Amino acid sequence: MADDRTPQDGVDLEQMLDLATPWCLRVAATLRIPEHITAGHTDIDALVAATECDRDALYAVLGHLVSRGVFTEDSPGRFSCNQAAEGLAEAHRFIDLDGIGGRMAHTWGTLLDYVRTGQPSYEKVFGRPFWEDLAAHPRIAADFDALMERVAERAPARRLVTIEEVGAACAFLASQYASAMTGDTIYIDGGYHILG
Repeated sequence: MADDRTPQDGVDLEQMLDLATPWCLRVAATLRIPEHITAGHTDIDALVAATECDRDALYAVLGHLVSRGVFTEDSPGRFSCNQAAEGLAEAHRFIDLDGIGGRMAHTWGTLLDYVRTGQPSYEKVFGRPFWEDLAAHPRIAADFDALMERVAERAPARRLVTIEEVGAACAFLASQYASAMTGDTIYIDGGYHILG
């Protein structure tokens, strides 16, 4: 009999269903925990004072992240940054729950509504459509722009795709020149899809 805890097909469903880790990472990034530790606030009481958080709740979040390899607990209640925690500090702008990261994270909670209706649910969460929300929140819009710049830097084309390029591909697919195409996936992403 196979051990239920060991995935036989290479998929660890239990790990994939974990919601604690991604949310703990976002909370630590939002609270700037790596930066506070680097600044010398290494014990739990100093971190509580620096972040104005509940001691038990913050200790639980950090304990979970230590168990996942993010941060180290050098002695009870005393933390330090490891390579993963340093990476969290670098990514904080894009996963900060008070910024664009929070907008994206909270929107995932509306996925079931989207699947059922086919309609975006961003407005249900934030009170206005996505682009209007960005216009109303310049700091979050700046974070979004920075995120798109980061995507462009990683794409093989080293730029974002334009709406004209998407339109040209659609026009081609609707034209007589595509009449022999019976189905395929066409990526219009500057090569980003090949990065995996």
